[in-house]
Amino acid sequence: MRPARRPSDLWLESCRRAPPKIPPAVHSDADVRALIRDLLLPSLEVWVATEGGVLAGMIALSEEWVEQPYVPPSRQRRGHGSLPLGLVQASRGRLELWTFECNLGARGFYGADGFRQVGQPRS
Repeated sequence: MRPARRPSDLWLESCRRAPPKIPPAVHSDADVRALIRDLLLPSLEVWVATEGGVLAGMIALSEEWVEQPYVPPSRQRRGHGSLPLGLVQASRGRLELWTFECNLGARGFYGADGFRQVGQPRS
């Protein structure tokens, strides 16, 4: 897979390589690219991490909500999620996010950064 050059590439790579319990994307690549280009980037605060000039992670924020945190598995455990998240946490009084309950890696990552579980989905 080519290195991510745009946030939409990073999003697509992250979703394609996500743990198997996480549902696959339901939108086409073209729809994802349009959504990120036309809605996410103009309307949310987006922080990115780079490695060697290549996008390595991103976090999109809507007030105190972390909306789109993505680091592809090939770039995890190198600070590409922790560094931007730490900067964002320092700039906000409060942050919330949602993650799949089955995504134990993400839950562990956010727990180590001070997030705590406050609810569960209804069955």
